[in-house]
Amino acid sequence: MPFALCLNSSFLGVFAHAGFVAGLEERALRPRQLAGASAGAVIAALAATGRSGREIFALLRAADLRSLFFEAGAPLRAAGAALGVRGVTGALRAPRAEKLMRDWFGEARLEELHDPTLRIAVTNVTTARGLAADHGKVWEYVLASCAVPGVFAAREIDGQRYVDGGFADPEPIGAWLGDAAIPEILLHRIDRRDGRVRPPTLGWIVDQGRVAMGAQLAEARAALLRHTGQRLQIVETRTRPPRIGWPLSARDRARFEADAEDRFEAGRRSAAQVSLPSTG
Repeated sequence: MPFALCLNSSFLGVFAHAGFVAGLEERALRPRQLAGASAGAVIAALAATGRSGREIFALLRAADLRSLFFEAGAPLRAAGAALGVRGVTGALRAPRAEKLMRDWFGEARLEELHDPTLRIAVTNVTTARGLAADHGKVWEYVLASCAVPGVFAAREIDGQRYVDGGFADPEPIGAWLGDAAIPEILLHRIDRRDGRVRPPTLGWIVDQGRVAMGAQLAEARAALLRHTGQRLQIVETRTRPPRIGWPLSARDRARFEADAEDRFEAGRRSAAQVSLPSTG
């Protein structure tokens, strides 16, 4: 049975999403179309360009993702962004992240990917519209989809500015609604809620905003799905994000890597919950 796979927006949710892709592969389940927002965009793009779930996990571990969050001048730019200084939209300009995306995706373009196809959710702040991009350079739109406002500077593509896709559409399944070629839509959702009350962090606030937006969109789309005859299956992986820690701490690095392994395995186990008509 043909199906489409959407990977939701979730701060540093790349490891759990990679595990979910690996778990699907172990069951010989391969989507015809892919879409993702933010962390989900990274993994969807890596899968769409031919990497297996375990290959993706190896790339993530080799990339030292912690280093992307430490950059000279970041505290000053963070203050500028908070104070509304014109032209300062985030603490991190992300040169390392840009190099990483270029290395991973090269000159691949969204419109050239057909098996599976790929859509990347971004938020166009120039036009104040969400977009599930299906044309353009993969690396540019993946990086834009991850540009959390205040943390990463907005990305410019063809004269327009874009930020994190999770703000406009954290679960970008809209393009598939009413598509007769996609009877089954599978959504992998990373859920960080565990009922415990903690002091708020920026990552937590961002995730809560995405959860709120996703919930509202999900309600509207559920109503539409009742009319299209398509089935939406939501599989949740409950896990907290890996802890970034300090850049030069060997202990924090080891803890981050252990967390990453745990999140990957949690996502892989979640794939066992998937039930498609062809698999029972």
